[in-house]
Amino acid sequence: METLLLSAVTFGATTALFVFAFRLVMLEKQHGERLYLNGVRNHADRALDYGGSILGKLQSFSRSRLTHASSKTGTADNAVMTALLRHATQTPLTVVHNDSHLSKMYEHKTETALTAAQKRKLNKQKLEERF
Repeated sequence: METLLLSAVTFGATTALFVFAFRLVMLEKQHGERLYLNGVRNHADRALDYGGSILGKLQSFSRSRLTHASSKTGTADNAVMTALLRHATQTPLTVVHNDSHLSKMYEHKTETALTAAQKRKLNKQKLEERF
């Protein structure tokens, strides 16, 4: 009985978390900017982009090692394996950074942000216009 209760609570909590995350993404799309934990999420995006590029490098390296090892053991046709090995070693390893439009908007905002003095001056002008 306890297992069923724990399963129901877990299901309810994950469903609520999913609905919250989905709603947050929809609101961010409407506003065109991140609304919650901007800095943390930008760092997470950069870390995931870097991790993806590392995985791509590892995949390319593994492919070249696999083709080299299988051509040495004679398990495959040597002409095909030589061609695959030549192609695998000629492919350059590049780091790919996939910047989302939200991270580009964040970078633009930080680059064009007003200084504290400019903010005070603008605020003072707006208050003068009101009165």
